[in-house]
Amino acid sequence: TIRELLLTGNDEKWNMRTEALLFAAARSEHCQSLIKPALERGEWVISDRFIDSSRAYQSVSGELDDVQIMSLHQVGSGGLMPDRTFILDIPEKIAAQRANARDRGDSDRIGGRDSEYHQKVMASFRSYATNEPERVHLVDASSSVEEITSKLMQNLSEWLS
Repeated sequence: TIRELLLTGNDEKWNMRTEALLFAAARSEHCQSLIKPALERGEWVISDRFIDSSRAYQSVSGELDDVQIMSLHQVGSGGLMPDRTFILDIPEKIAAQRANARDRGDSDRIGGRDSEYHQKVMASFRSYATNEPERVHLVDASSSVEEITSKLMQNLSEWLS
């Protein structure tokens, strides 16, 4: 898949513009084949990554800005936006420990980028929560999986009742 191509190899494999185009293409296909049909059937769709991830990850290099990334999203996915985005906010040290345990020291090409890059990405995510508080929510993810799940469900309670 396109996503697998993006996540494998060394960091110099793709420049940031190519990376953004490929993620937009992968998201476009995902929207057309899965998300839009599910929404048309009245189903919920939960995704672990979507446009806000591209906005954060591909804009921090300075090669692309948010307007350009959103333009790609408009072309590729019709501008489809999530009703709610959860940003799992966690101290960098804990995030690194969890990623290392998950990846067993073998992260993908984006996860393997340096700490400064990931700090900029998180700053971008936090700015989305500040600028779009109705849609984007920060969730403290420093606790257990069960506690994090409970926080997420509480945040969705308005739609579950």
